[in-house]
Amino acid sequence: RDVGLRDSHIESGDDNVVIKEDTHSVFGENLSFHFGKGVAIGSLGERDNGKQVVSNIAFRRVSLTKTLFGARIKTWQNSAATVQNVSFEDFKLLDVGQAAIIDQQYCPKSQRPEGCGASPQGQDR
Repeated sequence: RDVGLRDSHIESGDDNVVIKEDTHSVFGENLSFHFGKGVAIGSLGERDNGKQVVSNIAFRRVSLTKTLFGARIKTWQNSAATVQNVSFEDFKLLDVGQAAIIDQQYCPKSQRPEGCGASPQGQDR
C-alpha cells in the first residue's frame, strides 16, 4: 500500500512492473521500460483467497521500448477478482507488441499445461 515509483529505468525478461493481489495506492511516473512485458496488473484470481482486489493504481509519463505490451490486466477465467480506479496516462510506445490488453481468460500453458477448460484462445495466453 502507498507505493511510489519514480524516475526509474527498468529492463526485464518478464513484467517490468507487476501489481499483484491485495495491492492498493500505487503511483508510478517518469519511468522507462526496455524489453520485458511492460506494466502488468495480475494475474489475479488463480487462487480463491478472498484478497483478489487491486485499486487506486496510476502510471503516467511512461516510455516503453521493445516490450511485448504497454499495459496489461490479467485475471483468470471465472475469478472474482476486482480491479478498480486504474489509470495509464501519457505512455510513449516504441516497437511495442500491443499497447493495452485486458485479459479476463488468462490461463498460460506454463502454469496450467492441462488448460483451464476454456476455449482454445484462453489456453494460449
